[in-house]
Amino acid sequence: MSPGRFLSVLLVVLPLLTAAPAHASVDGAATQNDTISRANNDRSGAPETPKLESGLQLGALKRNLKKGTALMTVDVGGAGTLTLSGKGVTKVTKTVQQMGFVKLPVKAKGSALRTLRRKSRVFVKVTVVFVQTGDSPATRTRSVRLELKG
Repeated sequence: MSPGRFLSVLLVVLPLLTAAPAHASVDGAATQNDTISRANNDRSGAPETPKLESGLQLGALKRNLKKGTALMTVDVGGAGTLTLSGKGVTKVTKTVQQMGFVKLPVKAKGSALRTLRRKSRVFVKVTVVFVQTGDSPATRTRSVRLELKG
């Protein structure tokens, strides 16, 4: 192992060993448990996933390049009504019986469909609204790129 490689490994490991405390005690000094738990959290490497406080979280997008459409995965927190809409997009409404993942189709229409056919690509702004039974609506918006190849 060359000296340069050894130094780069040390530089990567040192920040993990000298992690800042999560919070300080009343007198301003951090406790040992705070430092250890902070260092353990930093080493996990996995990002924290936010909880579904509003009952709606947008997931991955799977494009169908032959049809010029896409499937958007949405994570819902319970039973209710899920609606996908937007300018240049076909409106889709689904009734959800329980919490879990729902796939919504994204299809261009009108001027967005014309642009997709002419230029093989179009960006549409999609709004997803989830009205959970007995709760206020949760809304998420995302820009979606639709592509048509072949």
